[in-house]
Amino acid sequence: MKDQDKLAPSTAKKYERETRSLKSLMQQYSNEEMFIYIAQLAVNKSRSTYFRQKAILERILTDQEASGDRSGVGLLRMLRHMPDYHRIRHIYGLEVEKSKETDKRRNAKIGLEAVKDYMREVQSKTHPMMQIVPLLLYQTGARVSEIQTMMIYAEPNGEMTVKIKSSKTGCARHAPSTRTIQIKDKQICALLRSNNIGITNHSPFADIPTQTVRNNLLAARRRLSRRGIDVPSPHYFRHDYATRQRASGISNEDLRKQLGHTNQETTR
Repeated sequence: MKDQDKLAPSTAKKYERETRSLKSLMQQYSNEEMFIYIAQLAVNKSRSTYFRQKAILERILTDQEASGDRSGVGLLRMLRHMPDYHRIRHIYGLEVEKSKETDKRRNAKIGLEAVKDYMREVQSKTHPMMQIVPLLLYQTGARVSEIQTMMIYAEPNGEMTVKIKSSKTGCARHAPSTRTIQIKDKQICALLRSNNIGITNHSPFADIPTQTVRNNLLAARRRLSRRGIDVPSPHYFRHDYATRQRASGISNEDLRKQLGHTNQETTR
């Protein structure tokens, strides 16, 4: 489960509300009934709701065990060995719906076309630089959470150097603390320069809070979807960057460093 200190206030309240609800259910239900309750979330609720409540319940049970209460140890072990989300839906006979979701993702616009759609749709009166964020995600493979501290430098040869500080919780200790990416596409570099990006060498690209970046991108995605334009989630651009780099012949170890991964298994 995410560190609640790093969550937006509205999201933190949601976690607190669901924590109280799950603790109340634990007083009424047996371990087996709680296990079934979590499994049915995969059937009746969204994927994010299933993973969030499962993670909250695991945190509650872990804290109980640490305090000496071992009544939930059996349930904790069952949750840790629980089938994944799609496997549960398959068990309940919902594989057809999963197939439809997969087809929708396959038909979504990808690559640079999706980037252009995002850039046209992203709107933020308080943060004008938001419009450039999809392009940077596509060109650097950065995580959304790394936008706020990203440094961009204009080089004399017309290229751009991007320095990214790894920010993923739990892996920064082992992953490269910073990594450098070169943007060589002249048109992209010219677009960045025209927005005064990279000209000021001693300041971040844009001091936009991570949650604000996510909210703006997801809102743009919803607006596009309502108009019948399917685009992937913002994190897809990171995967697309890795695929393009691997196809260009880069070694797995160099790609691992560019992506800021802890080990090569994640990159593979």
